[in-house]
Amino acid sequence: MAQVSGLRWDNTGTVVSMASRLTVSRNSPADVQQRQVIVRLDGEPFAILLFGQTLTREISPGSHRLRFDNTWVKKTVEFKAADGEEVNYNVINRAGRFTWWMVAVLGAGPMYLTVERAPAESRSAQSSSAALPNAP
Repeated sequence: MAQVSGLRWDNTGTVVSMASRLTVSRNSPADVQQRQVIVRLDGEPFAILLFGQTLTREISPGSHRLRFDNTWVKKTVEFKAADGEEVNYNVINRAGRFTWWMVAVLGAGPMYLTVERAPAESRSAQSSSAALPNAP
């Protein structure tokens, strides 16, 4: 099976699937903007995100596992990506109730992770809607 620019086809030239895309962002105003978040996809390194960073990669359609780690807390999410789907996650590194007190006294404190998935989008739907003229 060959793949070029997100399309996959078999030896007969028939398109069999369209690659999906995974985007992980760390840009929420609720983020404490401290520490890095290490992201792994299916056990492989995906990104090390600091506040304000976003990374997008093509992934194969199907089931996947994302693991987020801020070196204090780890969170794992499982998801399925359909053919051509744009999967978007936002990770938030947030302070707990006693975080800032511990930072003041001990110099470090726990940061917690919140992982949010944005509604699914299809690239074919995006390109179709982009081609429609604006209504008056």
